[in-house]
Amino acid sequence: MRATLRMIGAGLAVLGGIGVVAALFVPWTWTGRSGDAPGWQTLAAIAALGPVASIGAALRSGRRRPEPDRTPWVTAGCALVAGAFATGALLSIPVDHGLAAGGPLAVLGCAVTVTGWLLRGLAGRVPLRGARVPAAVALVVVLAVAAGAVPAIGWYTDGRFVTSTTTAALPAVPDGPPAELGRQRWEAAAERFDLIVGPVMAGRYLVLREGMGVRALDAVTGRGLWSYQRADVARNHRFSGLTVADGGRMTVLAYTFVGGSLTVALDTATGRELWQSRRKRDGGVPRLLDGGDVILVDTTHLGGDLIALNPVDGTPAWTWETGRLDGCVVSRTSVTVAGQVVAVAADCRRAADPALVIALSAADGGERWRWRAEGRVSHPIHASRDRIWVSWITSSGGREAALLDAGTGTGTAGHPLTGEAVARIRLPLLTGGVVVYPGEPAFAVDAATGQVRWRLTEPARHTTVDAVSRDGVLYLLVAPAGDDDARSGMELLAVDVATGEVRGRQPYDPAGCDGRCRYDDARVLAGPGLLVVGSREPDGFRVRGVG
Repeated sequence: MRATLRMIGAGLAVLGGIGVVAALFVPWTWTGRSGDAPGWQTLAAIAALGPVASIGAALRSGRRRPEPDRTPWVTAGCALVAGAFATGALLSIPVDHGLAAGGPLAVLGCAVTVTGWLLRGLAGRVPLRGARVPAAVALVVVLAVAAGAVPAIGWYTDGRFVTSTTTAALPAVPDGPPAELGRQRWEAAAERFDLIVGPVMAGRYLVLREGMGVRALDAVTGRGLWSYQRADVARNHRFSGLTVADGGRMTVLAYTFVGGSLTVALDTATGRELWQSRRKRDGGVPRLLDGGDVILVDTTHLGGDLIALNPVDGTPAWTWETGRLDGCVVSRTSVTVAGQVVAVAADCRRAADPALVIALSAADGGERWRWRAEGRVSHPIHASRDRIWVSWITSSGGREAALLDAGTGTGTAGHPLTGEAVARIRLPLLTGGVVVYPGEPAFAVDAATGQVRWRLTEPARHTTVDAVSRDGVLYLLVAPAGDDDARSGMELLAVDVATGEVRGRQPYDPAGCDGRCRYDDARVLAGPGLLVVGSREPDGFRVRGVG
């Protein structure tokens, strides 16, 4: 028994020392910067009291000396003090800096070292003849500790901050347009829709932002399905991205920490976590886009990179550096995807070309073409499957727009923009061969000629808040424009994309706002056989299934 304790203690002391040494070279935060980790004095103290003291004790134990031997007890005390230093340094790191493995590994290594030397002290000096069984037992214990260290560190750095629920996948339902705009199927409370982190739809799954995470609803019934929350995100803007990818089968979230960012992929149907990807923060707050075969993490704002992740495991597929654009600035909404092309619009006032659009291959990030504007590109830019909409400010102060062929970069359908053709985060909308602009009311420009194809004449004094298109029908959510006290609430319009004919019109004022509600953050999304409408109401933000 004494031989077994001695062997186990020696193995644990060695294992703990290796862990402490490794922790000194592993980042304690996601940034890996010196300002986010213990200073060299603390690290030196941990090293001296931990592995260095253990090495000295092991050398001293190799020489014969009279009993009792106090070396194991003294060394265990030194490792205990080293663990106290490591624990204090670890607890001083704010969780929203992104905790990495260095700190927990150091604390765990010190704890294992203390345990090992205590066992050595209890065992005393015992000859190791015929120690095959004790050696086997010691090896099993050491391997068990090593295996348990990985999930323990994972829980401390990430698992304890995550609260999530999962569910079974739902059966698919037939897709199609809403049958009746005036029929409400369900309603549910929700948080205010953010311009960047807005709701997303994938088949019958509606994913809404909630707190520092998301909540999924069944768009057919409004029933809650699964949720994902993080407690290590300190402020609202730290949850910075939400999209669906891989044909809607994957929901991807982006979080920003003090010096790094985290991308989390969830199974859209069940809420099960698929993978995580961490990076050092080198630019603006990350924005997520579905790039088809890749997931795009857009940090080009303020000089960051455009990173494409493999949807299978979250590993980087390619990176495009904004440093290649000398003298240029990329806005937060200057990246869009058209089929297999990723388009980046840059404002290059200090360069020879004042503005340009750069097309990259979604497969490998290689440059496909460049298009130069005759003025300063304004933002945002938009895209369909094969066209890219871009606008710019001319030297005379006017605004113009054009559509670029995603394959060649050839500009077509150039047309001037009047004051009513305001570009927003989600508009104009490219669909069915037209470009739909918000206005009082909306109008559409032919994507081939640049000429106005149709213009709505009703309802008067209403502007388009949001729009979605499917099966040749454009669904517009319009709201009163101006400060008319007699204005009513919002309306839903079903408009023929090709002709502008209004096929259906339904007032949407479920809470009796009668002009008392704000409409700038209202949204409309297309689901299977229905629309999902979200709006701010007197008692809070709500979403409803309509159709």
